[in-house]
Amino acid sequence: MNNINPGGEPRNLEARRQLMFFANSLSFATLKMPTKLRNMRAWTAFTPYYAEEVSYVKDELIKPLEDQKTLLSIIQATYPDEYENFKERVGALACDDATVTEKYWEELRIWTSDHTQSLSRCVRGVCSYGAALRFLARAEGYDEDEIETLVCDKFEYLVSCQVYGNMLNAPQGSADRQKAEDINELILNHPELRVCFVQTKSDTNDTFASCLVGCDRENRTLSLACKVELPGNPIIGEGKPENQNHAVIFSRGAYLQTLDMNQDGYFPEALKMRNLLDVFSEDVVLVGFPEVIFSETTGAVAQFAAISEFIFQTFQRFMTWPLMVRFHYGHPDVWDKAFTMTNGGVSKASKMIHVAEDFFGGVNAIVRGGRVLFEEFIEVGKGRDMGFTSVNGFEQKISGSAGTISMSRDVYRLHRSMDFFRMMSMYFSGPGFFISVMQTAWCVYLYILVHAGLAIADLEIYRVYRYFKMTETQTTLSLSKEEGGYYNSIYAIQLGLLTVLPLFLKMVMDRGLRDGIEYTASSLVRGSWAFNIFAMTTKGYNYMVGLLFGKAQYIATERGFVLQNANMVVLYGLYAKSHLYFGMEVLLLLLLFHANTVLPKSLLYSWSVWSFGICIIITPWWFSPQSTNTYWMRNSWNDWRDWLDGTFDKPKIANGSWKEW
Repeated sequence: MNNINPGGEPRNLEARRQLMFFANSLSFATLKMPTKLRNMRAWTAFTPYYAEEVSYVKDELIKPLEDQKTLLSIIQATYPDEYENFKERVGALACDDATVTEKYWEELRIWTSDHTQSLSRCVRGVCSYGAALRFLARAEGYDEDEIETLVCDKFEYLVSCQVYGNMLNAPQGSADRQKAEDINELILNHPELRVCFVQTKSDTNDTFASCLVGCDRENRTLSLACKVELPGNPIIGEGKPENQNHAVIFSRGAYLQTLDMNQDGYFPEALKMRNLLDVFSEDVVLVGFPEVIFSETTGAVAQFAAISEFIFQTFQRFMTWPLMVRFHYGHPDVWDKAFTMTNGGVSKASKMIHVAEDFFGGVNAIVRGGRVLFEEFIEVGKGRDMGFTSVNGFEQKISGSAGTISMSRDVYRLHRSMDFFRMMSMYFSGPGFFISVMQTAWCVYLYILVHAGLAIADLEIYRVYRYFKMTETQTTLSLSKEEGGYYNSIYAIQLGLLTVLPLFLKMVMDRGLRDGIEYTASSLVRGSWAFNIFAMTTKGYNYMVGLLFGKAQYIATERGFVLQNANMVVLYGLYAKSHLYFGMEVLLLLLLFHANTVLPKSLLYSWSVWSFGICIIITPWWFSPQSTNTYWMRNSWNDWRDWLDGTFDKPKIANGSWKEW
């Protein structure tokens, strides 16, 4: 669209990326000739949903924010070329934004929802599997009359909307009722979509039940198609895995593809789904494949979150082979449904123990004799957290759950059946990673603590008496100038720069040498090294807390655009114990060291420790939007003073006061 050369390369970078990946994947050795469409295996795409955004309403998009911007203007500014393409499609190239909003509101609502991490985007993307099957059926010569029956037999998309029943009963005009109506519209507009939910006890219902919504597409009406009464509330453990497990009974396919509601699907990749299903053979019970992060263009923090996902995907290749320790990491893995229903489900759901529910599902598969594969000829889209507190909330959940994983009986039983090399591979690709980042933070602290202690005690230089020759020699306990600079630089490499290497290699492989260098350099300029230092401290602290106290918990994060600046109360309440106090102690030790040392050029011994201490203190403000705005700074300072005095008027934020916190 909007290209002066209709037969040329698309101007949009995302369109070019999708075309390049699709063309390159056709030459992959693992992409075999697929089976005929009539003989292909049936599967069910499967998404748990709670109460996230479905589609945006007009008030949400055009309501002015505190800086007088709107969510609509932010989305338009983030995707300027795609917005011009949208205007071209609806015939509004000459119209201003206000005219487009009024005249083409329904089309604009769909476009904006498809450029956020909403359920409507996920449904539209996943249902491209159905469109791909229709395309393949026409290519193989099937009659139009039998195409829909064939597609219905081979694919369905099941969304487990846990509280959909409560949303339907919400008052007219409320946000929950609007979400229920939007879900109804999705059901009517997508023939592959089916929705189930948990019926709870109320004035009209006296039992708990798992329910499936039926749809009459000719009359465009919805009804209750199936109802399975339950002895009690099925959500007794962690919400997401329980939401998944109660809904598996409604799936018809022989295979289950687990997806999150912040994912997207692409038509070219959907064409290769039957190739992926052909990978299942013998003892293969789980097949994973890569995700591409579509939210990386929305800001620096979103890019850093995408980088961590890129690096993890690179590691998954080696974890599958030769390390042989890849488990289940949630999405978009495809399960053998018969195996899951007879061996404990797709994930485990015990409170606090199974916060990383997908990992335990993979462990369960390996322990029971299954095999896990990872294919790279197909991909799906995925959105990650875009705000600083959201990204660190995700890191807290992952690192805290790693602590419970380290203590679990599942991992203990699994390692007993492994040889030494596979066991060490599992350690270093799992708990060992969090232990290493925790120890790295400790080493930085102990490094400057020892230097400060030696300087204060005047023990940096000691005297050696040689009684036979009666001579005196002075020797330094600390490192020499050259050694100090060398050993000190090791911490700087570990604390952020070393993570650049796998990113650079992946970008070079995926996008070429020039783009790989540009992408890596831009991430460093935008402060990825400082963000990595802060994230490393987050991982180490929360892993230690999870290991010592078992305080792992699911942390709900907001995956939408960051519309407000987090004030001092929020940042202090979240990071004081884990980062700010620790950073202030490091800076205090540095000051004591420089005030008492007799070593020349002492900065060589401490330059990376200075960067470490400063980064973990200022990073929350550095990556908060408008953090240097005087209006935000004044309000944030006043809120923090009220919080300290106990007069803060928001009791849900940081316990409402410093005393309660």
